[in-house]
Amino acid sequence: MRSMLDSVHTGSSSLGTHYTEILRATLTTLWRRKLLVVSMVAGALSLGTIAALEMPKQYTAVAFIHGGFMAPDLVTAAQGNTGVSVGFDASQLVETQSRLLQSHQLSRLVVKRLGLGRVQTMVGKGSVSTWLRSALYGDVIQTPAYQNDEAAMRLSRGLSVKTEPRVYLIGVSYTAGDPAWAAIVVNTFVAEFLRNIELQKLNEQKALAKSQLSEKLETFGEKYPQVSEARTRLVAADSLLQAELNKNPEEILQAAGQKIVLAQANAVPSSPKPPVIIGISLLAGLVAGVGIAVYFPAKRTGAPRQREIRSQPDPV
Repeated sequence: MRSMLDSVHTGSSSLGTHYTEILRATLTTLWRRKLLVVSMVAGALSLGTIAALEMPKQYTAVAFIHGGFMAPDLVTAAQGNTGVSVGFDASQLVETQSRLLQSHQLSRLVVKRLGLGRVQTMVGKGSVSTWLRSALYGDVIQTPAYQNDEAAMRLSRGLSVKTEPRVYLIGVSYTAGDPAWAAIVVNTFVAEFLRNIELQKLNEQKALAKSQLSEKLETFGEKYPQVSEARTRLVAADSLLQAELNKNPEEILQAAGQKIVLAQANAVPSSPKPPVIIGISLLAGLVAGVGIAVYFPAKRTGAPRQREIRSQPDPV
């Protein structure tokens, strides 16, 4: 039993000595080739600094929408004339409305509002050449529908929407190379979103007024006073609908008041981040320098040893 314990202890000691020798040899190799390691780190640092300086700067503009303001209107519409209390989850409404902000339909409205030529100038027409796109898709690429859809798709790539259900808040951000353009795009998305919400309510009012007018006509006839009132409500609802369609984004944003927080042009770029790029470059240079310093000497010294072993004569 004692001999077994002694052998285990001896084996552990020899294993620890082996790893200690490997560590000592590695540190000795690194010290001898410290100039190589320092050169690799310095080179990586230089490349990282150049990359941080030469990479195109991106700016992010952020706007906020207080989604809770939509809840009371929808609760009233859901109750109707019955007066029955309706359970309502405003956080679910905020999550649902955030999907509208990211929809392709809303992006197309933003392209229409900003102008197709302006959007194409700012976001580009894509890296694929016109000839190749024509070969892939045919003459459809020359149609306004295709160009609007392509511009809307490229415009939406820089858009980001985040929700805070607990406070009924929707954050809309856009990243672009021009800070002023980023703010314009965000505010236009918010304006078209608010317009869409208002148009939904006005369309419901118009449909209700039209339904009431039909009921009054069937019940009382053309000359009854309530029919005239119903017709007046229908005309008013249609006028409000047309007025909302003709509003420009600035009027919509101004009318929203405290419901929104407009985006402002940010002078500080959101990317690239020089500390991160330089830190990654330093780490990569250090790893590369240590790997080269440790690996290549072992590889060079290993080959002669193998030749020496092969040159020894076989024992008789």
